[in-house]
Order: sequence, then C-alpha cells, then structure tokens
Amino acid sequence: MRALVLSGGAAHGAFQAGVIQALYEMGWVPDLICGSSVGAINSVALATGKSPGHLCDLWREVQNENVYRFRPLRSWLKCWKWSHLLDTEPLRDFLSKHIDFEELLESKQVVTTYSADVLSGRLRAYSNRLDSLPSKYHRRYRPDLLDLDAVLASTAIPLVFPWVRGEWDGALLQYAPLKPAVLLGATEIVVVPIHNPDPDAGLPEGILQTVMRVLDFSLTPLKTDIRRILERNEDPDYRTVDVNVISPTRPFGYSKLDFSSPQKESAICHGRNRAYQVMSDDHV
Repeated sequence: MRALVLSGGAAHGAFQAGVIQALYEMGWVPDLICGSSVGAINSVALATGKSPGHLCDLWREVQNENVYRFRPLRSWLKCWKWSHLLDTEPLRDFLSKHIDFEELLESKQVVTTYSADVLSGRLRAYSNRLDSLPSKYHRRYRPDLLDLDAVLASTAIPLVFPWVRGEWDGALLQYAPLKPAVLLGATEIVVVPIHNPDPDAGLPEGILQTVMRVLDFSLTPLKTDIRRILERNEDPDYRTVDVNVISPTRPFGYSKLDFSSPQKESAICHGRNRAYQVMSDDHV
C-alpha cells in the first residue's frame, strides 16, 4: 500500500502541492493520505478528485483574506480573555466553496487527518473511510468521520486560530502522521515535511512568529519515527516499510502566515523539483 504523509506548515503547504504534482506525473499515486494541519487540507483536496494541477491553482488563488481576518477593534478591550488572535471563518468559507465533502466520502483513496484534544491532550483521528480501517487502528485512535470541522480543527494553531470542537492543530502531536500510516498497513511511504528554518531570520518578533517557531520544534518526533522504521526494517519479524522523505532544501523566504506571498509559486516549483530529485525510477 502506498501512503502519502503530509505535515503541518501553514502557508508553506504550497511546497506539498508541487511535490504532489510531480509524484502524479511520475505515476506515484497514493492509496492512503495522512495529513496534519495544512497537510490535512491538501489531503482532502486531493482525495475529492482535484487534480494535482488544480491543487496548485488553489494555492495560487488563496490569499490571506481567504484564510483569516483580524478580530474587531472593539473586542481588543477584552483581549486578556482571548484564546486566539485571528478569526478563521474565511477559511471555512474557502474550504466549503472548493472541497466537496460528500464526494470525499465516495473517494477510493483513504484519508486520515489528526487534531489535538484540548482537554485530554490525546490525538484525535478522522477518516473518510471508517469501514476500511483495520480494527487495531480503531482501537488505537478511535477515529470519527472526516468532515469540514475536522479539517479546521487540524489547522487550529494554538493562540493564533480558534480551536474547533475543543481541538487544536494536529501538528502539536503528529507533525507528520507517519506512525498512523504504518499502523494502517502502508509498505511504501512518501513523507513531505515542510520544516526548514531560515538561520538568518533571527529571533521571532511578536506573538505570531513566536508561536510558529514553537511549532517548528514538533519536527523532532518525526525524525525519531523514521529512524525506528529503518531499524525495524532490519528485523525479519517485521514487514519492510520503504520510506522516502521529500523536504525543502532552502528557506521559503516568506512567513508561514503569509498566504498572499508571491513566493508561493517558488515553493510549488521547489516542491516539484525536490520530488524528482528524491524519487528514482525504481520507486514509481
């Protein structure tokens, strides 16, 4: 089973769109797509029949005003009571317009997305194909049906965006949901992490940059998961899992919250080029 694992990364998710376009051009089409945060958005868009080219066009179309808006000035008088800084109703409207969740339920591709329960701290899982998931996955993650609110919950960056149904960004607990993909039976996995900090950017300024920088630290468990898979591949008692990591090799040059940046096009191209660099003919 081929699985595509998409990490969080906010506006840098344009890189994933370029990777996906190249994978499909090479004939590498996933049976399973697991995504957290912006990876959840790319996952559901792809599984609803959007061509990779259309997904890239969506990234070219989306602007800051399609994702969030600042809260009304009058509400700043009670800012000490806030749980978030930005309102994401524009993102709800944008996703409702471009993604058919009824069609998602009919997709042949299995999609799983993830969020973090604010009260319990446990990982929440959602899927469009609950009946096709193995019992061991149900016991571990107790998944619910994937819908618009589940996707919005997976993208709810703490302090920046409002929680949805009492859930925060899935990248807090599963920056890139590799372990769930293995549990679901994947034997060939492409992981697309977006993290690539700019060492010349300096220390974060303001609460938004600070929160985004803190989330960058969630990359460490992914490296551990990959190492464990490679170690298990040497044990004949476990099935072999082929893992390819397609990650950026340079900073993106724009903020993770700048969905209006003209450099999104460069991120798409970089993703496409990196996919061709990493994937050789014997993987497709």
